[in-house]
Amino acid sequence: MKDFLLNLVLGTLTAPLRAWPQQRINGFLVRFGKAFGPPGLRHFSELSLAEQQELLARVPVLRTNHSDFLRPFQWIQRTTTVWLGPAPTEASILMVSEGNPDPLKPIPQPGHFVVLKGYMAATTAEGIHDRLGFRWDDSDLFYELSFSVKLR
Repeated sequence: MKDFLLNLVLGTLTAPLRAWPQQRINGFLVRFGKAFGPPGLRHFSELSLAEQQELLARVPVLRTNHSDFLRPFQWIQRTTTVWLGPAPTEASILMVSEGNPDPLKPIPQPGHFVVLKGYMAATTAEGIHDRLGFRWDDSDLFYELSFSVKLR
């Protein structure tokens, strides 16, 4: 019942957003990435057609919608939340837990956290993982705007 009510409320609130033209959404996300992301990001909509096609061929799941989002947001195309840019480096680290074995991994080991320009993530000793910001996908080599809290 709780999920039903949450989806109903969120669905009502997202209806105006769904009516926005994709061009307006893309423009907002371009500006958002420049303001809050790591340096050098380019939103999917800023890529040339050849770059878009190469990325879609390399990562076919980007052709789908976000089925991993709450139901009212599952209409969002995965490409809407994708940016290209240079991978984070040691110089990108703003803060890291002592003893973090690999601070550039997008999901910290239990008991560790990392803060990069445009991204923060932590995993508690009990395995609860949270993240917010531009997550570097170290297997598919792109950034994705991500907000998540989950049991690892």
